[in-house]
Amino acid sequence: KLDSEYVITILSLSELYQIVGKLDEALKFAKKAIRLSKEFDDKAISRYLVITAYLLKGERRKAKHEIRNLIKYLKRIGDKFKPDIWDISPLLPTINEKLPDEDRKIVHALVNLLRGKMSLDKFENF
Repeated sequence: KLDSEYVITILSLSELYQIVGKLDEALKFAKKAIRLSKEFDDKAISRYLVITAYLLKGERRKAKHEIRNLIKYLKRIGDKFKPDIWDISPLLPTINEKLPDEDRKIVHALVNLLRGKMSLDKFENF
């Protein structure tokens, strides 16, 4: 049984499954992390991993829906989100190798948002 004390492990599993191409498993764990997360940052990173899993699966419409959910979430929590809490870099080589250019640009903009290098307003208009 997985509970909220294991959220970081669940996030790491989702990321690892994306790297090795087991995208259904990655999505399952990322969604589980959203449900179990109690911390604002963990919820935001969980949503990021759902988005990247959908993009890697080629399910762009679902990814865009999740991006809208992430934007709503970040607006709702305001300054409670602290960027730079997760090392996003292990997944980036997979993103760069497997995603088409347009999707890759979306992920890089999302990474910049989550690292505090892009404002939410700018990301929304990206």
